[in-house]
This record gives sequence, structure tokens and C-alpha cells, in this order.
Amino acid sequence: MVVIEFFSGFNPNSPVAHFAHLGGMLFGFVYLQWPKWKYKLKRAQGDQQRKQHLKVVYRREDEVRKLQKEVDDLLDKINQSGLDALTASDKKHLEEASRKLRDWEKQGGSRS
Repeated sequence: MVVIEFFSGFNPNSPVAHFAHLGGMLFGFVYLQWPKWKYKLKRAQGDQQRKQHLKVVYRREDEVRKLQKEVDDLLDKINQSGLDALTASDKKHLEEASRKLRDWEKQGGSRS
């Protein structure tokens, strides 16, 4: 039917608006397919949001592990050589890392 309307549209002697019929057919097709397309689009967006969320959680865990290792290294240094062995920079870094780890625990995380 679409093919007949398309080729009939090129007949200059026909009083019928064949291309208008084609436009109606196209609109009807889109109208009938829209719920399926909408579902697929929402599902794809949902998958994308879940993946992004998981990446953020994964990066945070890596950051916590790194901070915990740095704190442990500084505490080992204190254990071996005493508190006076730390430089001012080491002390500042230890305080900042400890604060970040405490804040993260308050937000519901755990040190793993």
C-alpha cells in the first residue's frame, strides 16, 4: 500500500493527495511504535545511571584504601621512631587523612 501511494504521488493527473496519505501512514506507524521505543529508551537510560553509580562507589573505595594505607605507613613510622620522627608535612597529612576517613565512616562507609 505504501509503495502504491508513493508511485501514485508522482502522477500529475491524479486529484488525490498521495503524499498526504504517506504522511498519515508514517504518523500512524510512529504512533503505534512509540510505546515500545519509549520503553527501550527509558531502560537504556536506567542502565546507564546504574553503571555510573557503581563507578562512583568503586572509586570511593579505592580512595579510602589509599588513605588508609598512607595513615598506616605514618603510624608505623611513629611506632618505629617516635612522634618526633614525623615532619610537619607528615603530621598535617596524617591529620587530614584521619579526618577524611572519620567523615567517610560517619556517612555510612566502612574501612575495608
